[in-house]
Amino acid sequence: MGARDGGGVCVIERCFRQDPCVQLSLAWPWESARWGDQMAVERESVGTLMEWFADGGPVRSAVTGADTLVEKLAAVVFQGEWDWPGRADRIDAYRDGLGEWFAYDSGREQQFMELTSPNTDPGVFVAWFLPVVLEWEGRTARNGTDGTAEGQEATGWPNPNHDGTPDTEFYRLDAAGREYLYSATADGLDWATYEQRRYSEPVRHDEYGLDYRYDRRDEAYEWYDEASGTWNDQAWADLQVAGTSSVAASSGGREAEWDEAWAMFYRVGPGGVYEFSGAVVPGQPASGCDDAWISHAQVLARRTAFEPDPVEPDPVEPDPVEPDPVEPDPVEPGGVEAGTGRPDVFERDAEVRDPAAVADVRKSIESLIDQDPALREFLDDEDIETIIADLSGGRRE
Repeated sequence: MGARDGGGVCVIERCFRQDPCVQLSLAWPWESARWGDQMAVERESVGTLMEWFADGGPVRSAVTGADTLVEKLAAVVFQGEWDWPGRADRIDAYRDGLGEWFAYDSGREQQFMELTSPNTDPGVFVAWFLPVVLEWEGRTARNGTDGTAEGQEATGWPNPNHDGTPDTEFYRLDAAGREYLYSATADGLDWATYEQRRYSEPVRHDEYGLDYRYDRRDEAYEWYDEASGTWNDQAWADLQVAGTSSVAASSGGREAEWDEAWAMFYRVGPGGVYEFSGAVVPGQPASGCDDAWISHAQVLARRTAFEPDPVEPDPVEPDPVEPDPVEPDPVEPGGVEAGTGRPDVFERDAEVRDPAAVADVRKSIESLIDQDPALREFLDDEDIETIIADLSGGRRE
């Protein structure tokens, strides 16, 4: 039954493929046979694993948990060889390592070979095998992280995901097998969780009114936001306290308040007098107080200085007033000069008026017209003569 053909293939391969019963009692020619309730891990199954989990392959990027399984197999089964998927020269050693973990567990061993047979789904395999390997890891932790018996010194494995956080170069599981612990050396005496290694214990900052911690990896402080339950950077903390701590400090410890109507902060200053201050960003109380406190009188003076002057309305020009028409004196019947259509008052007045008085009146009228030439627009020669006649004396009866 152990004969091989010229290519080194077992001559009973045909029977192995045709009779399932033979599969339970025969091993491949390159494996050591294990009979009874034990089965041998096939070399081809290990080869399938190496093909699936090759670095950069589609399974590593598409199947959830694939990367974790590769790391766990390296740490627990393959003696810390993190590049095992690319080590074809070590396939026999990896097969033997898996065989030791499957010893006296033929059920899982058979399922392992079934799920790594041709045309199987790597996602189904990862979902089944990852919990198995995690169980092996927990068993190792309980017996000593290096696989030794209880009481021997525990050692850690190199951390393949080391991100620069101090004292996380090696890792192991805690005694319960539920949490990873980290240390600077494989045989370190001080083991702690990743959070404990990376961050300092939170401390309250009185001036900021916030909790903060130090990130040892990034060498920066982080500040805790109780509202969102998140840690934030220094710039966030500075913005948070800008509207509160700066106001309290500038108020001499007395909390200032914001007045919406005045768009200013106010406080009760020394002597019980109100003081006012603008915001760093005008109109935005969250930006904080500008630290320049002034009195109420100064606020009013500022507002008066910046108020625009009242605008006077344009003067309204009055409509021009037309002079009242001058009604002529009634003319006695027969007192109209023939051919002229006007009274013969000039001739009659000449007979009854004193010539010297007429000359004086005329001189006065001409002087007024010289002073105000506009009178000429309303008076013609006849009107002037009528006025002179009226002012120079009455008529004789």
